[in-house]
Amino acid sequence: MSWQTVVTHGGTLLVGIFIGAAGAYYAELFTDRRRQKEAGTSEEERFRGIAAKMPDLLGEMKEDLSKPGLELARKFYFLPNPVAIWPAEDVRLHYTGTKENDYSHKIAILESEGYIIDVSDSNLDKYQMTEGFVELLMN
Repeated sequence: MSWQTVVTHGGTLLVGIFIGAAGAYYAELFTDRRRQKEAGTSEEERFRGIAAKMPDLLGEMKEDLSKPGLELARKFYFLPNPVAIWPAEDVRLHYTGTKENDYSHKIAILESEGYIIDVSDSNLDKYQMTEGFVELLMN
């Protein structure tokens, strides 16, 4: 075998390796982008399904977060009944449960879905909204 044949076969081998590696890289890149897009779509669909079950609570939360000075508020209290007493300091957002609005169960759903986190430090139910939840809520 001549040196020209060896160089030609070696060059062809290297070009083939390069093309294979580039193809694998771009296949992974586009697959990752597709997966991210699908995950975002399914998260929005999941939120829409939950939002359909509780338009009253989510509407009240969205309205509160739209008020000047409350755009960055994330913590809120849940009061199980209208006559509950809570500490006056640090109460910016609160939602009161009644038999009619069933907020206690709706808040439990939001917590189980990971949209809010229980941060209670006393007998009062105190929650924090996640940033992802606020984004979905406000859009």
